[in-house]
Amino acid sequence: MNDDTISRQAAIEVIEELKNRYFDRRVVLAKAQDAVNNLPSAERVGKWVKAKKGGEWWYACSICSSHIPKTLWGQDWHSAYCPNCGATMEGEDDAE
Repeated sequence: MNDDTISRQAAIEVIEELKNRYFDRRVVLAKAQDAVNNLPSAERVGKWVKAKKGGEWWYACSICSSHIPKTLWGQDWHSAYCPNCGATMEGEDDAE
């Protein structure tokens, strides 16, 4: 089983469809479990936001609040993805 993010709306739609198709609750439950396990991952899109940590300014992911590492030269490292949660950094960010 994957431990990733799925769309709540997509899961509800699948379960509603199964409830209307089958009358036995056990069948609906088994089919719903299979359907939810097979839903595609929802894309997570975030941005780097400026945050103060220990008296220093860092950049953090807007999704998981994980601080990004600094380079060996003390510069902020702005990648296209969050190294903690995997969110794509496509939103407008505070990282200039």
